Amino acid sequence: MRSADWGARRRKAARRNDRKSYLEIVLQSLAPSIITGLLAGAMGFLLASKSEIATKNKTYLDLKLKHADETSKAFADYVSTWRRLMIQCQSVVEAEDELKRNSSSKTEGRDADGQRKILSEIKAAMIKTANSRPERRDRLMEQLEILRLYFSQDLVNDVDTFNTWDEGQQAKKCSEMPPREAFKQYEAKIVGRLRKEITP
Repeated sequence: MRSADWGARRRKAARRNDRKSYLEIVLQSLAPSIITGLLAGAMGFLLASKSEIATKNKTYLDLKLKHADETSKAFADYVSTWRRLMIQCQSVVEAEDELKRNSSSKTEGRDADGQRKILSEIKAAMIKTANSRPERRDRLMEQLEILRLYFSQDLVNDVDTFNTWDEGQQAKKCSEMPPREAFKQYEAKIVGRLRKEITP
């Protein structure tokens, strides 16, 4: 019985070894594939998250570029309108002075009528320009407000300074208007800061 017992144990051990060897063979052949799959999955996840971050950064930069461009255009439009208005104001003042000089020298007639017509045309153009100014100002103010979302506090402070100054310019008469250079200085400061902040 001992030898039968011993033989049964031996066969049982051999079957266990056979199972073990099958398991070892399967694990040995699949282990590199499993490890490669796990590593590939981890790398895919990391790359996807990096790609998502890069996409968000690019989108944010694209928005900053778009708003910087729109603000720059709106500023140029607004300053151009002020320049035109200042030139027209100066032309009105000069035409009125010329008309006064001619009327005091008693040079009435065709010359005076022609000067009145020119003065009337200049005033009409000035009124048209003055009427377009609020629309251009609103567009600029809208763009400047958007900058608060995407740009630094220093830029926002420059915008606030300009807004306060510009508000004081709105009701001024021709003789009180600031020079165009005052507007250009604010424009250069704000657009210059925008340029610095969007340059990578």
